[in-house]
Amino acid sequence: MRSNKFPTLHLLPLLLAITPALATAEVKIDPSISSAVYAYGIKNQTADADEGMAYELVPELNLAYTGSWLSSSLNLQSQNLTFDDAQRDNQSLFSYRWAGGASLLNDALDVQLGAQQNNRRASGSTARYQDHISSTSDLAKVESQTASVAYSHDRFDWAVMDFSVNAARTSSDVSLSEFDNETGEAVGLDNSVLAGAFELKTRDRNRKFFWGFNGRATKTDRDIRESQYNRRAQGVIGVPFFWRVSMIATGSVENNSNIDGGSSVFSQYRNHRSIGGGLEWKITDRSWWNVTYNKVNNAKDDKEYLGTAFELVPSKRTKLSGSLDKRFFGRTAQAKGSYQLKHLRMELNVSDTVGSLLGLNEGDLETNLFVCPPGVTPGLDSCFQPPTANYLPARGEQYYNIANPTSDLSEFLVVRRNVSYLLGYDFNRLKLAARFGQRKDQLIERNSVRDDKFVNVSANWQLNARNSVTLSTDYSDLVYQVDGVESFGDLTGIVKSMTLTFTREINKSLTANANLKRVNVDYGSDSRDYQENRAWIGVEYKF
Repeated sequence: MRSNKFPTLHLLPLLLAITPALATAEVKIDPSISSAVYAYGIKNQTADADEGMAYELVPELNLAYTGSWLSSSLNLQSQNLTFDDAQRDNQSLFSYRWAGGASLLNDALDVQLGAQQNNRRASGSTARYQDHISSTSDLAKVESQTASVAYSHDRFDWAVMDFSVNAARTSSDVSLSEFDNETGEAVGLDNSVLAGAFELKTRDRNRKFFWGFNGRATKTDRDIRESQYNRRAQGVIGVPFFWRVSMIATGSVENNSNIDGGSSVFSQYRNHRSIGGGLEWKITDRSWWNVTYNKVNNAKDDKEYLGTAFELVPSKRTKLSGSLDKRFFGRTAQAKGSYQLKHLRMELNVSDTVGSLLGLNEGDLETNLFVCPPGVTPGLDSCFQPPTANYLPARGEQYYNIANPTSDLSEFLVVRRNVSYLLGYDFNRLKLAARFGQRKDQLIERNSVRDDKFVNVSANWQLNARNSVTLSTDYSDLVYQVDGVESFGDLTGIVKSMTLTFTREINKSLTANANLKRVNVDYGSDSRDYQENRAWIGVEYKF
């Protein structure tokens, strides 16, 4: 007869192992409820006046678990809106955000899981200025799930190794892209991305003989269009030449799967191979710079080009690294820099990414200038600047982003060039956050470009222990191009907005706010011009 105690005996060692971790873990439960009353007036090119009021009730729950090696956080929110105008229907919008992580093998192995759901306008052009209050049509429900495993081995004296695997799935029940659907018909989409990366290199770039190899493979599965993969590998070898100068040899290869339209836009879309050589100068023990002369083996034109890479660390507070090279789409640039003082922080980011618009949705927005503790509404008045340059957010904390550049919920593959300069200041009663940038999407399957230049500035002044004022301004200049000519004149133009918020902390549990907002949209075609004035008051109670 089989014993019923057998499974228990197997589980007993596991229970004994995790009991100490559970005993030392910290669990936080932060429920809250907020309510707001909105009054708005919208002027567009329709004959009917768009004025009315909206009433909002938002219950919210934040859960956070932090242990010695395991952590998790969950945010649940239900936004219930009631309108008294004829253009909008009452609606309830549910959103959530869950993240979990485990650190194993003395922090060498990192496992991350995540899932979230939110609601937004499906078209990136209108999502720049319309939200859940001003939108007169159904919002798209966007869901995403992510998983990643990263392993880092740095115990060898001569080399370090990094390996990672990432999987992500993004779906939208509504999509409406100017490039996807000429008829304007809305359809649902589901995209998934699987990526793997590795890097093996000498520990110290200042060795007489150094080398490094890295590679990355990505597969994008699309719901309607065909799947696409991208594989890329690079290598460098350096030998001493004289004094602090080394001779280096570099090589790279990149392959893409065949898709309709790709080769017509980029002549080297399927295969791109280059090899080169040059000199590298060891400026200091932590800084270096090289220049290489390279040749593209399979190019019809512009076979030779100059490339460069650098890493500059002039002080503990300043770091700048980057490269200028070529890929299948032409010149590519990568840069990452930071300057960090006690009260002032600046960041520079330049990157080129290949993927679908839906898969890249909100993938390049996170900044680490300000961190928001769990259970608070993200904002300068409730967030803080990290105390150190190497600060890692605790589970449940999230970075505060002053603005989110939007893109269409579409399956089109793009080469995304993202450039941003960020500034954060936190001293005494004043907090400042600014972002200046450009995001340019070059479609791979047709000769079209979406170029968005933006400026976002937000300032918070703590009047006293209970009162604060926040002023936020946003500017966005969007241009659509097809075959090198500006197109979609009714969607090309400038969006400007300004928001003023007064916040008062009545007690530790109750907070009230009063807000004013102005939005002005000036498109190339007058038929899409848009202006909005909005005023609202709100309260939030934390249990």
